[in-house]
Amino acid sequence: MGPAQGLTEKIRNEFNDGYVSEWYRKVVLNGAIVQRRSCGSFLVIPDPIKFELKREKLIEDGPESLQVITDFDHTLTSYVVNGQKGLSCHECLAQCGLLTKEYHSKVQQLQKKYYPLELDSSLSYKEKLAFMEEWYAQGNEALVHSGLTKEIVFLAVQSADIDLRKGHKNLFNCLSEKSVPLLIFSAGLKEVLEEVLQQRS
Repeated sequence: MGPAQGLTEKIRNEFNDGYVSEWYRKVVLNGAIVQRRSCGSFLVIPDPIKFELKREKLIEDGPESLQVITDFDHTLTSYVVNGQKGLSCHECLAQCGLLTKEYHSKVQQLQKKYYPLELDSSLSYKEKLAFMEEWYAQGNEALVHSGLTKEIVFLAVQSADIDLRKGHKNLFNCLSEKSVPLLIFSAGLKEVLEEVLQQRS
């Protein structure tokens, strides 16, 4: 048995060992490991060997060598909220009804024009990127003239169908205890993002 095969057996035995049964139900499918967590979410590990090697390297280097980089919309925030698709940072403002009529009318027009292009698989990456940059620029330009204030951001987030994923507090606390930086890279609006963290965390 070669090193890779031995490591594979080690991983499968570890992942299916009884001591984790309280938290996970694990199934090995075509070399990938699918974990069903107690909270109902799924974790898929396509290459268990690479995963295990990276995990061991992270443990060896320690938390002082670690930083966590994440997206925000539908990554830190839930994809489904109250039985429907959760809002993004931009959508919190677009759907709040608290800004000027001109703004809400403009963002609805932009949504109708650009959202189908975002989903259009016939477009090349370069073509789609150009359209998305247009959408982003025009949406932000409309926002400049929308009458936006900090109070409106607060109220928009307060009533919006947007929420942080289950387990986020444990994640944030763990990173804080170990002094591990959490870097949020997002095309969302900084003020809305910060307000979501403030209100929902």
